[in-house]
Amino acid sequence: LEWVLLPWVLPSALKLLASHMDAAAPLLQPDSGHCPLARGGRLRGEGTCKFQCSLSLFAWVAFLVCVVTGLFAWMGARILRDPCDPTALVKNFAFTGFSLHPKYPMAVCLDGSPGRYYFRKGWGSGSSKWVFYFEGYNYCWDPLECSARTPYWYGSTWADPEYDAPHKQIQPWAPWQFNPSCVQNPLMYNWNHVLVRYCDGGYFSGDRDEPIVVSHKLDHGEEVQRKLFFRGRHITESTIQDLLETRGLSVATDIVMSGCSSGGANIIAHLDYLRTLLPASARVVGFADSGFYLDVEDSDAPKRFLVAALGQNGTHMLNQRCLENYTGAEQKCLMGVIAAGYLATPLYLWQSRYDSNQEYECWNNRQCFLDYGKNITFWINATVLSKPSNGAFIDSCTRHCPSGMPFGDRSGKNVMDAFAQWYSGGERFDGIVVVRHARVVPQ
Repeated sequence: LEWVLLPWVLPSALKLLASHMDAAAPLLQPDSGHCPLARGGRLRGEGTCKFQCSLSLFAWVAFLVCVVTGLFAWMGARILRDPCDPTALVKNFAFTGFSLHPKYPMAVCLDGSPGRYYFRKGWGSGSSKWVFYFEGYNYCWDPLECSARTPYWYGSTWADPEYDAPHKQIQPWAPWQFNPSCVQNPLMYNWNHVLVRYCDGGYFSGDRDEPIVVSHKLDHGEEVQRKLFFRGRHITESTIQDLLETRGLSVATDIVMSGCSSGGANIIAHLDYLRTLLPASARVVGFADSGFYLDVEDSDAPKRFLVAALGQNGTHMLNQRCLENYTGAEQKCLMGVIAAGYLATPLYLWQSRYDSNQEYECWNNRQCFLDYGKNITFWINATVLSKPSNGAFIDSCTRHCPSGMPFGDRSGKNVMDAFAQWYSGGERFDGIVVVRHARVVPQ
């Protein structure tokens, strides 16, 4: 409605205003004896002037009607009725960005720019319910790699927009958890939506007070020195604290902590710790996509930097029982295949057997790839689904994060249907939710 009415209403209103601006003068100066509508400015008769000045009054009324109509059209695009709950008003689909500076000076990205999150307020039945989405984009495994991230989205927030970021720059996909359609996202479409920016390169867990200085050679040969900050833990804790104090998270009844790729790995590794930061009275679950990594050397070795005291020092948020069992190899507790077995907080896993981000283990060896898929399935059953409180949706799409929406071949359910069913106490994993041969519907 906004885009249909405004191009017609406002130009017409402005045209009316311009053409009759002089005509309003006699109303403002009734005793002037001058009628601007008369040819040459001369009075052609009292009746004529009064008639034409009455027309000017009509123009003013028409102008005001047009302006009010335009305002209602503009507001109508932002205050809509919820098709699933006609009694509720949808107040704005836009996200608003919030900086953690200066309130939380320790919560900074790799380059020292302030940590940031984006928020969209829930409505109707979702007003007291929350879903977090932690961004993902790999991680950095040494100081030079971390330095290389700093000029970009995944190492800095200096270039962040104020509004609508999840639909513009943040990911090449808009998370399904944020879809405002009650058909495509039946459980969380009207919840409070929070996107946490991933700019620390360390699974949101870096915990070093002082920055380090790295000499970095640019592509054209120039050598620069950069300060690097490993403060992902502070970004995580400060975001939640700010939402508790200013956005109503303190009275939440339901909270889903979700993420994809590094964001999903963050959920699996840190879910129990995140639970301690949230209201004790709220129901809290994890929803991790493409974050379940097997314990293989190519994944294990780079992650040592994330937990090393001289690296990101990111052990504070890890499960303490896991750390005790893997003393000297704390990076193991970042692996989904290991971390999931220690979780007490309920977890729902969305994972492809043939995760394109893990296919480097097999390269072009088809049989290896098929065996890898069987291996992931086995370990999901052994670590995630061995606990009655957990659930999973396993698809067979060659994907990493949701480039489309997999549908179950036997159930016809998509992952958001399956998650809503599990959350409401329905099936968690019994061949209905498992996808043998998926069909994908693009976003």
